[in-house]
Formats: sequence, structure tokens, C-alpha cells
Amino acid sequence: MSRGLDARRGRLFLWEIHRVFDTIAIAGATGAVGTIICQMLAERKFPFKHIKFLASGRSAGKPIRFAGREYTIEELTPDAFNGVD
Repeated sequence: MSRGLDARRGRLFLWEIHRVFDTIAIAGATGAVGTIICQMLAERKFPFKHIKFLASGRSAGKPIRFAGREYTIEELTPDAFNGVD
């Protein structure tokens, strides 16, 4: 369990102290920036109960690995954000 301090940089991350997010989404999960965001969330153990990986229709339905688990990519549409914190 994280203590809210990134020892490498000495920064406090408030999300690690205050709450666990119910559902988060990564838009553009298969792109360059989305890949980096996924890496950062995993490294920093960002607290969430559910996660959605969103990308273009070409990627929708394909598997994606995150933090040792496999998820299915969903198509990025306005409705894809329903229920996301």
C-alpha cells in the first residue's frame, strides 16, 4: 500500500490519501500518450475499482494488458464515459 509519497521525486500524491475512484477511463489507450498514462497509473498504483480502456473503432474489442490483468478495449464514444469518475 502506498503512503502517498513518491520516494523518487519526494512528491505527495493527494489521490493516494483521500479516495479510491470507482471507475476511471483512459482515452486513447492504445496510442503513445495513452500507453504512457497506463504505465504511470500502474507504477504509482493509482487507486480505482474499475478501469475502462477507450480507443478508436479499429482497436475496440482487442485485448490490452494492464497491471497483470487483461482487459478489452472499448470504442471511444461520448457514451463510453457514462459512469466514469
